[in-house]
Amino acid sequence: MECFLLRTSGGRLHISVADASGRIDTSFECTSDEDASICIEAGMTIDALKEIPEQPVKRMI
Repeated sequence: MECFLLRTSGGRLHISVADASGRIDTSFECTSDEDASICIEAGMTIDALKEIPEQPVKRMI
Protein backbone atom coordinates (compact mmCIF):
# COMPACT_ATOMS: atom_id res chain seq x y z
CA MET A 1 0.00 0.00 0.00
CA GLU A 2 1.71 3.09 -1.23
CA CYS A 3 -0.79 5.88 -0.57
CA PHE A 4 -3.87 6.74 1.47
CA LEU A 5 -6.63 8.71 -0.26
CA LEU A 6 -8.41 10.97 2.25
CA ARG A 7 -11.58 12.64 0.99
CA THR A 8 -14.26 14.72 2.71
CA SER A 9 -17.73 14.70 1.23
CA GLY A 10 -21.20 15.20 2.66
CA GLY A 11 -20.05 15.38 6.29
CA ARG A 12 -17.94 12.22 6.09
CA LEU A 13 -14.21 11.50 5.92
CA HIS A 14 -13.58 8.67 3.44
CA ILE A 15 -10.28 6.76 3.62
CA SER A 16 -9.17 4.44 0.80
CA VAL A 17 -6.01 2.41 0.33
CA ALA A 18 -5.23 -0.24 -2.28
CA ASP A 19 -2.48 -2.51 -3.51
CA ALA A 20 -2.20 -5.47 -5.88
CA SER A 21 -3.93 -7.80 -3.40
CA GLY A 22 -6.98 -5.68 -2.62
CA ARG A 23 -8.57 -2.46 -1.43
CA ILE A 24 -9.75 -1.13 1.93
CA ASP A 25 -12.37 1.63 2.20
CA THR A 26 -13.86 3.15 5.34
CA SER A 27 -15.57 6.37 6.34
CA PHE A 28 -16.35 8.37 9.47
CA GLU A 29 -18.58 11.31 10.32
CA CYS A 30 -16.65 14.57 10.35
CA THR A 31 -17.07 18.32 10.28
CA SER A 32 -15.83 19.95 7.09
CA ASP A 33 -16.50 23.32 5.52
CA GLU A 34 -16.05 21.96 1.98
CA ASP A 35 -15.40 18.80 0.00
CA ALA A 36 -11.69 18.10 -0.46
CA SER A 37 -9.26 15.25 -1.13
CA ILE A 38 -5.58 14.50 -0.63
CA CYS A 39 -3.34 11.51 -1.27
CA ILE A 40 -0.59 10.89 1.30
CA GLU A 41 2.33 8.45 1.33
CA ALA A 42 1.40 5.40 3.44
CA GLY A 43 4.81 4.38 4.81
CA MET A 44 5.58 7.77 6.32
CA THR A 45 2.05 8.01 7.77
CA ILE A 46 2.17 4.54 9.35
CA ASP A 47 5.59 5.28 10.88
CA ALA A 48 4.26 8.53 12.36
CA LEU A 49 1.17 6.78 13.78
CA LYS A 50 3.39 4.20 15.50
CA GLU A 51 5.04 7.04 17.45
CA ILE A 52 1.77 8.26 18.98
CA PRO A 53 1.36 6.96 22.55
CA GLU A 54 -1.49 4.50 23.14
CA GLN A 55 -4.73 6.32 23.92
CA PRO A 56 -8.12 5.08 25.09
CA VAL A 57 -10.78 5.08 22.40
CA LYS A 58 -14.06 6.84 23.17
CA ARG A 59 -17.26 6.62 21.21
CA MET A 60 -18.75 10.06 20.66
CA ILE A 61 -22.52 10.08 20.41
